[in-house]
Amino acid sequence: MTRTPQDDGDTPTPAELREQAAATREQLEGTVEPATADAKDRVREKAAQVGDRLKETAAQTGDQVRQTAAQMVRQAQEKAPEPVVEGAEKAASAVRRGRGPLLVAGVVGLVVLVAVGRARRNG
Repeated sequence: MTRTPQDDGDTPTPAELREQAAATREQLEGTVEPATADAKDRVREKAAQVGDRLKETAAQTGDQVRQTAAQMVRQAQEKAPEPVVEGAEKAASAVRRGRGPLLVAGVVGLVVLVAVGRARRNG
């Protein structure tokens, strides 16, 4: 003779199954909440590390750009005619004082001076 689950006295009732499910749910909630908090903490820590590395890299890149720009300015000053250097210095000074339109005029003047100087040399 075969046994059916209803014949066995160990078969849980629907109410018992609901209680077991509720107990399991509570256990899982107790496990998931700390794990979630721990994961959030690890993500925050990793994000802070990445942010620090980005700041370092940006600072290093900024330093390299400034050094390269300074080197280029020195080279340009050495090779450029005196009027061009003076024009560039005036333009840089105007930018520092917040005079953008004056800078545009300086750049235009610089271009004109360079063109005139080349024309004279090429004759």
